[in-house]
Amino acid sequence: MAYGNYFPQGYPYYQPMQQTPLQTQSAPSGNMSGGINWIQGIEAAKAYPVAAGSTVLLMDSESSHLYIKTADQSGMPSLRVFEYTEVTGREHAPEKKDAPDMSMYVTHEELEQALAAIAPKKKEAKKNE
Repeated sequence: MAYGNYFPQGYPYYQPMQQTPLQTQSAPSGNMSGGINWIQGIEAAKAYPVAAGSTVLLMDSESSHLYIKTADQSGMPSLRVFEYTEVTGREHAPEKKDAPDMSMYVTHEELEQALAAIAPKKKEAKKNE
């Protein structure tokens, strides 16, 4: 007994379309996104996973330190440590700088006197050349 084609000749062969994998959106690289992540100590900051090309802010719940952990495009992490303190009262006002030491500068009058003293000597030097 011969086995024939069981598909009618009038219908095309159905081939299912291949599904493309869903792409997830990630945070922009180099952007500190995701809010504040609380950790316990510098060892936890060192162990905190960071995706390649991103940066996270880590706050230490045991001390007044914060960490900025960054991973470059190849995934190599780097960790920067900061210490924070509360600013109260007048501490947040801009610092007033002391006046600069003006003893090294000359006044306009002193400069004119020095130029007047040099001018005759300069004319005499040109005559002798």
